[in-house]
Amino acid sequence: KGTYVAVGPRVQKRPVCGMLGHVDPINYSIQTFLYAKLMESSIRQNVPTLTFPYLSGEEGLGIPGEMIRNCYKSREYDLKGIFILDTDHYLYGVELAKAFPEIRFFLLSYERDDFHNMPENMAAVITDNYSGSYRLAERVAERYHPKTMTYILSPLKEHDITYQERERGFLTLAKDRGIKVTPSVIVPRSSYLPDQIDFAYEAFRKFLKTRKTDFVFSANDQFAIGAKKAIDELGLGDKIKVVGNGGLNPPKEWLAATAISQYAEICETGLQEMLNPEFKMPNVLKIQQKTRRE
Repeated sequence: KGTYVAVGPRVQKRPVCGMLGHVDPINYSIQTFLYAKLMESSIRQNVPTLTFPYLSGEEGLGIPGEMIRNCYKSREYDLKGIFILDTDHYLYGVELAKAFPEIRFFLLSYERDDFHNMPENMAAVITDNYSGSYRLAERVAERYHPKTMTYILSPLKEHDITYQERERGFLTLAKDRGIKVTPSVIVPRSSYLPDQIDFAYEAFRKFLKTRKTDFVFSANDQFAIGAKKAIDELGLGDKIKVVGNGGLNPPKEWLAATAISQYAEICETGLQEMLNPEFKMPNVLKIQQKTRRE
């Protein structure tokens, strides 16, 4: 006599990923776009992705640290890693990576100058801004043969070199082809898209009062819209062409060319490599932009 307990098959934990950041379409359009593409990749690869909310100023490792510890205790979920969608959260992500070396941390999209400080369990999947800008300028040079070109950009947050790398690609091509380059037009920094358009309009209108150019290369599409507005108001639309970069919005029909960052591919690649045990870390993967011409 006695009690017999049947032992069933061991429950296999389901792989999941985390996403550090927030969704704010007005002020943080890139993060929101990455969020949407990452969720699409998660559905395709059948790996649920959880949001790990982070509030600036939290003491210690905050809510995300607590959520990671809860995942460790879970009998249902196997947390594979966490994606960082905002360059502002990168240093916090580094601290999380150091505190939880068993899981992986991936920064998406943003290019920084401090990747050499990555912990062993960290990686980045980003846009290849330099080569994308170089190839974009190369195609423009081959088609239009400009005599003078101008670059318009703004300062970015500390360590973010996305725009600088785009400018470097443009300047390298101009030097290789012997094309004259004017001083760059610097736009005040703002994460609010309508401000970026207005600031670029004001800065480029002021530029055109004292200088001439054939082509305007913009660090992002909002700057291109603002520059185009200034050009048209001064009646120079048939003399100056505008080139965009980024591709957050559908390309405008008046753009001479634009480089489109492949955000969906960045997210898809990031998720694939996070789940790939053979992927070597730390690592930085660069995804090529696609160039569109008239």
